[in-house]
Amino acid sequence: RAVQFLQFHSENHFGMSQQKMEKMRILAAKSSPLQASLDRCYKHLDFSSAMELMPKLQSLLKGGVGLITRATASSLVILLCEKWKEAVKMYCKSLLSTLLLATLYEKSEAIKSSYSSAAAAVAKVSTHTTLKAAILMLVETFRDSNEDLDCAQRAASAKLLKDISLNASEKMKPTEKMDWQMSNWGIVLPL
Repeated sequence: RAVQFLQFHSENHFGMSQQKMEKMRILAAKSSPLQASLDRCYKHLDFSSAMELMPKLQSLLKGGVGLITRATASSLVILLCEKWKEAVKMYCKSLLSTLLLATLYEKSEAIKSSYSSAAAAVAKVSTHTTLKAAILMLVETFRDSNEDLDCAQRAASAKLLKDISLNASEKMKPTEKMDWQMSNWGIVLPL
């Protein structure tokens, strides 16, 4: 509670932005004993428990309360994408959709960045079709948003596209069955 109090009064009394304070809270939580316990639990996950975890994790990403809960959930998605790709692949479409929408409408810049990184990790293990649908949605959101009124959504769309392009670059390239214009790069680059 003391850290939350500091966060709410940080700009007025300490000259520190809300964004910096959120990042500090997340860093502090990542070095806590609770995080060490979560890391130990993660090491003991097997495929079936990773599969059971996916719907609960999605629920936390959609409606988790608290900065640390949402940041930890997105970090866990990234770890699952590295260790249990097959489990993530089975939930890829809904997980990617959840992360994209959560990123677009999230108010916290720190969580927005965390969700965007998680979405990029999921994009890397997703199918071309799933990723193409996600990219089309992001491009449409970027194009349809009013530059003045929807600045945050526009910036979030651009950040997501950038993170996905960097992390899932192999999925952006054309395949043997499609030309360059039909590839994911062909969709993004006209922006």
